[in-house]
Amino acid sequence: GPYSFVSYTGNDITFKANPTYWGTKPNIETVVIRYIEDADARQSALLSGQVDISTRVGPEQVNGVKNNGDFTVVSNQGPPAQIIQIWQQKGPLKDLKVRQALSRAIDRETIAATIQRGVNPVAFNSIPTNTPGYEAADEKYTFDPDAARDLLKQAGFDNNLTLTMATSTLVPKQLEIDQAIVAYLKDVGVTVEVTKLEVGKFRTEYPNYDLSMNTLATFNNDPDFLLGLSGGGIGTAIFGVEDPAFDALVATQKTLVGDARGAAVNDAATYLWDNARTLYLSDENWNFIVSNKVKNYERAPLVGEPLLTAASVG
Repeated sequence: GPYSFVSYTGNDITFKANPTYWGTKPNIETVVIRYIEDADARQSALLSGQVDISTRVGPEQVNGVKNNGDFTVVSNQGPPAQIIQIWQQKGPLKDLKVRQALSRAIDRETIAATIQRGVNPVAFNSIPTNTPGYEAADEKYTFDPDAARDLLKQAGFDNNLTLTMATSTLVPKQLEIDQAIVAYLKDVGVTVEVTKLEVGKFRTEYPNYDLSMNTLATFNNDPDFLLGLSGGGIGTAIFGVEDPAFDALVATQKTLVGDARGAAVNDAATYLWDNARTLYLSDENWNFIVSNKVKNYERAPLVGEPLLTAASVG
């Protein structure tokens, strides 16, 4: 490729321009990718000039440079993606009533409006709103603590359900969102024991906890990729579930085209939604902050991304 690996030291990965690269030589000789876990520390590093580009930032970081002429915010740069709270479907969470209760106990729209500052649309189905084939489901899982308590009682839980949660800083505002979820669940009689993990450890250990926040994204702009993450062996690894009925729906939409495929995609997505496979919190808009010292910044297109989304032929 255009760059060659040089070193991995501490939290820095260093690359140098490859002099033997067959294509156009990069304009920047050295690139350092620096991992900074804390969002405030990342913002400080950006503002002080220690880093020039900050990726997948949250609303507070965007607002922090809103009137700063030294930086440009590049918004919505990424694939169709969704922020989710994963329910590991084992123990009490194998019960559909329990999963539906959790979905009704948590006010997704308030979380999106207040913690995420309204930057992420709230979907009413199991794929992001900007995914081909998205349609809102009839069931909205509206915020209803009384209904949540009733569902829990029907499942045999009356202020006696305890769940475990892994939290980290993988997703913008993850700690704050997780704290809100814990408070919402406490209000309906569910106790959540929270363990904070470093991002790397979180990525490998989250299936060992009942609840964890993550993102699902597709890098080929096709809902088949997203749907496939919820089925087969991958679905078992991520969600702890085996569901032949869902796998059949995924297989069906692969064989169709046009409107028929759109309908089949919606069938599969709505099946996940109705079965409360997880809590689909909101879409994720990928916001980047770029120092204006970086000239001619342009994000490289993702695999399968439409190259001419707004193009037409006269």
